[in-house]
Amino acid sequence: MTKKVPKTIIYITFADNKEWNMKKKINRYIPLVICITAEIVMIMHSFNSTLQKTNGEINGVLKEVIVDDYHTRSGKLPLVSSQKGKNKVKQTYIKTATGKTIYTFKDSVDSEAACRLTEEYVMGRLNPLIPDNVNKKLQEGMKRHSIDGKTGIVYRSPNTYTYSNKDSLSYHSASYQTPFYALDIAKTYHVSAWIDYDWLPLLIKQTPFYNFLLIILLAGAIVFLLITLIKKQYCFPKAPSSVMINDSIPDGWYVSPDKKLYINKTPCQIQPRSLQILQLLYDGRDKEYISREEIKEKVWGNEAADVNSRIDTHIKHIREALRNSPYDIATVRGKGFKLFLKPIDSKATQP
Repeated sequence: MTKKVPKTIIYITFADNKEWNMKKKINRYIPLVICITAEIVMIMHSFNSTLQKTNGEINGVLKEVIVDDYHTRSGKLPLVSSQKGKNKVKQTYIKTATGKTIYTFKDSVDSEAACRLTEEYVMGRLNPLIPDNVNKKLQEGMKRHSIDGKTGIVYRSPNTYTYSNKDSLSYHSASYQTPFYALDIAKTYHVSAWIDYDWLPLLIKQTPFYNFLLIILLAGAIVFLLITLIKKQYCFPKAPSSVMINDSIPDGWYVSPDKKLYINKTPCQIQPRSLQILQLLYDGRDKEYISREEIKEKVWGNEAADVNSRIDTHIKHIREALRNSPYDIATVRGKGFKLFLKPIDSKATQP
C-alpha cells in the first residue's frame, strides 16, 4: 500500500530583506574601509614628517642667509674686533659712552660668532638689515634645497617691523613662519622668514619607503574594489541567532506578506531570478520534470543565448535555501529538474 503524503501549499513571492542585505554590504566593505583608513593615516604621517623636515631645512637656510648678509654688510663698515679668531670664548662685551656691558654665553662659542653678534649690535644702528636683500638670498638658498614657494622676510627692531616687498599681510597667513632669530648679542634686532609652500613638490619629496607602502596599499584597495564589483554576490547568508522570530510564523517554507522568506522560522534571502525558477518548479511539480529550455524561456526569455551554467548555479543555491524545508530539487539527467517532497522519516514521527 502506498503511503499518502499530505498536500502542502506554499506561497512564493520575491524576498527583499533590505535590512539584512544592508548588513551584508557593510560587512563586505569593512576591509576596504580599513585599507583606505590605513592609507590616509600613512599619508598624513608621511606628509607631516616631510613637512617637519622641510621646515627644519628652511630654518637652516635662514641662518645661513643671516650670516652671509652679515658679511656683506660688515664689509661696508670699518669694524675691527679684537675677538676675531678660532678660539672659544665664554664672554664678550660692548663698550658705549655709558659704559661697558659684559655678556656671558650659556655655552662657549667660537670667537668669530661672538664677534658677529657684537658687531651686529653696532650695525643695527649704522647699517641695518634690508629685508628685500635677505629675501633674495633666502630664495636662492631654498632653490638649492629644492623647496618651492613664495617667501618673505620680517625684520624687527626696537620700535618697528619692516617687511620685504612691504607685504605685511602674507606673513600671518603663510604656510610656515620661522622663529624670530636674534641678530645681536643684546637681542635688540630680530629676523624671521615665512613661506607659502607649493604642496605638490612636498608630496613628491616624501621618502621612498613611505611611497612604496602607499603604492602597495593603494593597489590592494583597487584590486579589492574590482573583485567586489565583478564578483557575483548570491544572497544566502546565514541568519544570526540573535534575530527575533515571530511565533506566528509556521514551520517549513513561508514567505511573509512583507516579502521576507523564512525556512523553519529562520530568515534568509534568495535572489529574484532563483525565486522565479523555484516558482516555475513548484507550478510544474505534477509534471515529470521542467526542462532547461522551459526555464530558459520563461525566466530569461531572449536575454541570453547560453544560460545553462547560470541555471546550474541558481539550482545549487535554491537547494541550499531548501535544505531545512520539506522540499528538494532532483536532477533529471539530460532533461531538466523536478521539485519533490522529501520522504518523511517514520521513526522520527513515532510517539
